[in-house]
Amino acid sequence: MELGGGSYLYGPDDTYFGVGHCAAYEFDGQPYFISHAYEKDQNGRAKLFIRPLAFDKEGWIVTK
Repeated sequence: MELGGGSYLYGPDDTYFGVGHCAAYEFDGQPYFISHAYEKDQNGRAKLFIRPLAFDKEGWIVTK
């Protein structure tokens, strides 16, 4: 990504900033993206950010 390749799964949006220090876990067969994020509307309050993941036919991660 430093050299212009790749893309973010999750990043700053209208609700959150500082999405980072991610991990991937699987619960009951469903993979999840888990990290911290800061909520803009709550003056930067730290939140646990959890989103389900899916994979395309070539095995690349895509967001749901």
